[in-house]
Amino acid sequence: MYVAHFNSSSANDSLYSAVYAGNYHHVYFILLAVAMLTAGSVFLMWLGEQIEQFGIGNGVSLIITAGIVSRMPVAVTDVLHACMGDASTRAYAESGFSWSFIRAFLGDVFNPTSSSGHIGILTILFLLVCFVFVVGAAIFLTQAQRRIPVQQAKHMRGRRVYGGAKQYLPLRVNHSGVMPIIFASTLISLPIMGLQKLLESSGTAANWWTISLSFIVRTFSGGGYAYEVAYCVLIFFFSYFWNTVQFQPKEMANQLRDYGSFIPGLRPGKRTADYLENVMARITYVGAAFLCVIAIIPSIISTFLLRDALGDKSYQVSQFLGGTGLLIVISVMLDFVNRIEANLVMRNYGGFLDDDSEGPAKIKRPKSGGPRTPTQPQPAAYDPNKPRGLPA
Repeated sequence: MYVAHFNSSSANDSLYSAVYAGNYHHVYFILLAVAMLTAGSVFLMWLGEQIEQFGIGNGVSLIITAGIVSRMPVAVTDVLHACMGDASTRAYAESGFSWSFIRAFLGDVFNPTSSSGHIGILTILFLLVCFVFVVGAAIFLTQAQRRIPVQQAKHMRGRRVYGGAKQYLPLRVNHSGVMPIIFASTLISLPIMGLQKLLESSGTAANWWTISLSFIVRTFSGGGYAYEVAYCVLIFFFSYFWNTVQFQPKEMANQLRDYGSFIPGLRPGKRTADYLENVMARITYVGAAFLCVIAIIPSIISTFLLRDALGDKSYQVSQFLGGTGLLIVISVMLDFVNRIEANLVMRNYGGFLDDDSEGPAKIKRPKSGGPRTPTQPQPAAYDPNKPRGLPA
């Protein structure tokens, strides 16, 4: 199916025509392309496992993140080209990247009246502010938690009392992550592709069937009202569906009861499970609403702001303002930073507490009052001539 998607353009621009030579048959091309895609996928899986083995992070997610971030320079270049008006285009054609081109470019940016569909300074500022806001909101959504207080039961062992500590049970607001957006975007694209193929096969006759199909395809295309509403409904559905499959309140309530912990004001067992289920349902509603806002921002900006200036490249720029790619990048980068901090704490724990510039003191303490190891500093010998007193 992926090879057929690559080969679905016109006859002169298709992937098959690009590698066609002599009597090379179309079936052989499909077999070769499928073999190459399979071999590349297996190699990337092996490379991701090597990254995980060395403790750097989730290998496959890092590879996907690298592929998403690598498209950012192309998007910035497209925006800069859209900022170029008639004056900057002539200056660049005459003298290349020079001071005259920079002056003409700044003039076109601050005076976007030289050509239609031109991007000005207000559009650039809006894109920057929207990018910062969406990234901050995505980080907030990824890190947000609903902390439920948990009390440990007290019990006595001999003459000592153990337990009684207060802890928190963290429930993530976006427990499903980026999976609802992936499921919703995949499911909503399938009927649109089928309707487009049906519209192409129906011919160009202007009858009620063709008119109805064209209206449905136009309404459910990216940026359309019906498309965005159906997209949000599917995101809500898959958010609750994913939490129903992954989150088990009864098992969590039984674990709390087995460890001697309870939520204050609730009896262990069914009451605790019902409470956890109700809390998860409410915070899932908030998380799904955040996902809907982040998911529809790229299509809205691409349709109403960048389509006239960038054309088909508008979505390549707006995809960094939300959607699946941004959530994947942010979640992977947060996990990557947490892994780095965990490795630093594990290897240099004293470095976070000791202010000495020479680094933490490497002292190996014996587990049970045994002899000192050679790595532990020995006490200084007694010197009768050395004055007593507190150190300076």
